[in-house]
Amino acid sequence: SMTITGQDMQSAINAALALAKSGGTANGIAVSIDLSALQGQFSTLSLTIINGAYQALADAGVEFLEIKTPQISLTLDLQTLKTILETMGNSIIFTVERVNAAALSGAARTALGSRPAYKFFITSGDKKITDFGGGRVSVSLPYTPANGENPAGLYAVYIGAGGVEWLWDSGYNSGSRSLLFRT
Repeated sequence: SMTITGQDMQSAINAALALAKSGGTANGIAVSIDLSALQGQFSTLSLTIINGAYQALADAGVEFLEIKTPQISLTLDLQTLKTILETMGNSIIFTVERVNAAALSGAARTALGSRPAYKFFITSGDKKITDFGGGRVSVSLPYTPANGENPAGLYAVYIGAGGVEWLWDSGYNSGSRSLLFRT
């Protein structure tokens, strides 16, 4: 569990603004919370961003917020950032949990096989934030296809109360060796 303070966020914003000044800001600025140095595999990771830190993102006009870990990376676009700011209380918590695919049943287990599975959610207080006001969260899952597994046939799968939903606009990127999809 980690917490991002207003000072932490302002330092990241200042670095992004300095970089943008040297290279231009045609697409706005992005802030990356890079946790890729975490050692080992986590089963649950929680990242708390306090309201003042999150407000600093909006005040600086940040277009994207990226949260990178060795197991999963999330990128929130501007609309998602704005919508979360409108609905958040004192803080927001990004939580990523590794799911034991063997504990799933039926179609879910068949769809996943032995591949990694995660659930992630954003909360403010005891409220889950699920509506991003038309915004998107882009997800990158590092993955190495098994011998004989066709990368062109790899897709993300959403498992919810309604069962298994294949995300057909997802796909494997061999350059980044990751499965990419958006919410």
